Amino acid sequence: MRRFSSVLVGIFAASCTIRAAAAAPMTFDVVEPSYCMGCTLVFARGDIDSDTAEILSAEAARRGLGRGTVLVLDSPGGRLLGGLKLGRAIRRLGFDTRIGRLDEAGRQSDGICASACALAFIGGRRRDVSPGSRFGVHRFFFPGGTRTYDEDELGLLQELTGQLVNYASSMGVDARLVSLATSKADLAVLNPDELRRLRVVWNPNTFSPWEVRTFMGGLAAVSRSADGSADLSLLCDETGTRRAVLVHRFDAPLTGREVELYRRWFASRRSVELFGREIQLASADFSAEPGELYLALRLPRDFQPRPGASTKLVDASSAGRIDYATGGDNLLPAAHAAFRNCVVR
Repeated sequence: MRRFSSVLVGIFAASCTIRAAAAAPMTFDVVEPSYCMGCTLVFARGDIDSDTAEILSAEAARRGLGRGTVLVLDSPGGRLLGGLKLGRAIRRLGFDTRIGRLDEAGRQSDGICASACALAFIGGRRRDVSPGSRFGVHRFFFPGGTRTYDEDELGLLQELTGQLVNYASSMGVDARLVSLATSKADLAVLNPDELRRLRVVWNPNTFSPWEVRTFMGGLAAVSRSADGSADLSLLCDETGTRRAVLVHRFDAPLTGREVELYRRWFASRRSVELFGREIQLASADFSAEPGELYLALRLPRDFQPRPGASTKLVDASSAGRIDYATGGDNLLPAAHAAFRNCVVR
């Protein structure tokens, strides 16, 4: 048992970094940029250690940071277990993740997120890598360098690989990312196609192609978000009125503060933008509860969506920006069918 325990300690002390020399421990700088009202960016720079997740969680609690905060990472890596813990903390807090750093002028510039940082990065609810930034992976290694492992040790290494696969899958990332990482002794920087294909870059509110579904004796055009948490429907009710209905369900319930901010948002807004057209909120139905946001819009009689045009719905930045990236695939025929086949009560 003693030898097994020592191997486990070695595994979880494993380094996952792109350079041997230790960098400074990760620090966090909170910025509220003037170009984005209500947005909060947290710039994280340095090596990830075993207590980095606790430091971030304490800072978030002290400043009241939560859903919609963007964590901007610039790190060569660090402790493997620390990267896993940080990724789970990021997901629990509801943060989005990007790669970058603050330059000397206080502006965001390109950065790198590699090794253990890559594990932390995929904890983001929404994840983005700018064209000039780098996301890289390679196999983890242990203090003391490369050596030969016996059969028992190899079994434990395989168990750890399985845990990494489960972690990646739980974050919505293709498990092939772990296979890629464990096959590379040197750093492999993913290209934009690989980032999208492995779901490292991810927007949960990107909507699916439109489809027609039966609904209350009529038809509705429906599109669902990539993570399955939100649906946008176009239909006409029993009076012939055209409507758009958004329902967004939350696995992690909204806090009381977030609910209040969304209610204030609705009370203060006169209109929203749907497929490039301004829609008045005076006759809309809206509710914000811990588990769900609901918005039902009354559309003009001649309303026809424009594929590719902007859709800006339910944005209360201080509670966490929610941008609904509705697509245009099959939109026009689905909407035409829905508006010609009204529901029946």
